[in-house]
Formats: sequence, structure tokens, C-alpha cells
Amino acid sequence: MSDEPSQSQQQAELEGWLQWLGDLRNTAAALLRLASAELQLAAGDLRRFLVLSLLVLPVGFLAWLGLALFLCWLVYTASGSMGAAFAGFFMLHFIILLVIQRLLVRYRKSMSLPATRGYLADIVEEFKRAPQRTDTADSDA
Repeated sequence: MSDEPSQSQQQAELEGWLQWLGDLRNTAAALLRLASAELQLAAGDLRRFLVLSLLVLPVGFLAWLGLALFLCWLVYTASGSMGAAFAGFFMLHFIILLVIQRLLVRYRKSMSLPATRGYLADIVEEFKRAPQRTDTADSDA
């Protein structure tokens, strides 16, 4: 009769571990689905990121050209009003650069897979809370 309680304890512990392994399998499958979906989204953002990165050079060059023209025409403004036109040309391109920079920051953040990282951190936290042995409470008493 003394074998029955220990055998039922072992059965309960085995069932606990099997349940935990089943949860681990489900969690790993969900993590893989999430990572796959997020990688597909990041691939779309990567194309946008590359296009915007390619746009930085010509727009930056035009902004520099506009600034150079603006500074050159400041001298000329003492005798005419062309400076306002060149300042507007420069400001237009400068604003475009700011918009492109903000978009690059946004796409870079989404390509870092934030949801997958968070989910993985949750999984690691769950591993730290693995099922406790049921016979430890009985041995203390």
C-alpha cells in the first residue's frame, strides 16, 4: 500500500512534465509563426528602407546645392530679391530630408522584430518558472 501514494505522485509529476512539454511545443510553434510573419513584414520595410536610403544622397546633394546658392545669393540680396527664392528652394529640400529621416527611423524599428523579441522574453521567463517537483513539499513536512 505504501507504493500507491508514491506511484500516484510519480504519475502526477509525469503528467505535469508532459503538460509542460506540450505547452513548450505550442509556445515554440507560436513563436515560429510570429517570427515568420514579422520577418515578412520586415522584408517589406527593408525595400522601403533601401529606397529611402538611396534617396538621401541626391536630396542631400540638392539641399547642399540649395544652401550654397542661398549663401551665395545672400550677398546678391543687397541689390535684389533673389535670396528669398533660393531660401525657399533650400527649405523645401531640407524638409524633405527631415521626412525621409523620420521614415528611416520608423522602418528601422519595425525591422528589429519587437514583437518576436518580447514573446521570446516571455518564453524565457516561463522557463524560469518550470514545474516544481511535487514531492519537495512532502519531504519538508
